[in-house]
Amino acid sequence: LVDDAYRIVQKITGDIGGNGQGAAMYGEMIKSSCQKAIDLLVKKTGLGPDSRFIDIGCGRAKPNLHAALYARVKFSFGIELDPCRVFLANVILKMLVKRARSNPDLNTITNISVQLGDISEALCLDPFTHVWMFDVAFEEELIHKIAELFNN
Repeated sequence: LVDDAYRIVQKITGDIGGNGQGAAMYGEMIKSSCQKAIDLLVKKTGLGPDSRFIDIGCGRAKPNLHAALYARVKFSFGIELDPCRVFLANVILKMLVKRARSNPDLNTITNISVQLGDISEALCLDPFTHVWMFDVAFEEELIHKIAELFNN
């Protein structure tokens, strides 16, 4: 299922991906690395059908795809600052939703939402049970704020 999703991602954005911020990629993991991280979350933190997953700085929402299609999470939400990446993520999701109509195994794709936004404006991280972020791209102060929001 994840492979099907990646074929659509590549069809829209090319093999390297990107199409945002004038650069090919910024902090996006390749499919195998992302899957290894999701496997670890499933094994060590119980990521699964009762989980509510957030990807902060989601880009094209590839971790959201893994969480929804592999871990079968209840809800997978992505928040991103770059309008171009949000647009691309939503184009990808729209194509996957169309494909899900003929393939019931893809039905959890409808549990993904990607929105333009700034996590620094968040007041809390309820109802999320699992947070994903590429921390190298964030200032230390914001990382601490996100941790406080999640742990309160």
